[in-house]
Amino acid sequence: MRIVDGILAIPAILLALGITAALGVNLWNAMIAIGIVFTPQFARLARSQTLQIRSEAYVYAAKVSGAGAFWTMGRHIIPNISPPIIVQSSFNMSFAILVEASLSFLGLGAQSPQISWGGMIQQAYSLMYMNHGSS
Repeated sequence: MRIVDGILAIPAILLALGITAALGVNLWNAMIAIGIVFTPQFARLARSQTLQIRSEAYVYAAKVSGAGAFWTMGRHIIPNISPPIIVQSSFNMSFAILVEASLSFLGLGAQSPQISWGGMIQQAYSLMYMNHGSS
């Protein structure tokens, strides 16, 4: 969790810029960078929910009845930590789209034949200033 805390200490867009610049410029590398940036939030959430659920009585009952660790995780822990993770993923989806658009605007995300909001904004930005200069 120390590594996760270290990753969370770096701003998301700055870390995504660094990872994408290191891996190379294309959409797959931008998606890998976005995945690396947002994974620590899910790791902390899953760990905190697991620590809370493992102290519940039904988990103790499963251990006492002889259930193995994998069976207890599959039957009790994972189904109970899934709802907060689903909510967190739907919440982070908008931020992931924003980071991808930012990377594409800067030229580090989707390239010209691929469609991206950041790429469209960057093209409009260049056209706006090209037309503005000719007046």
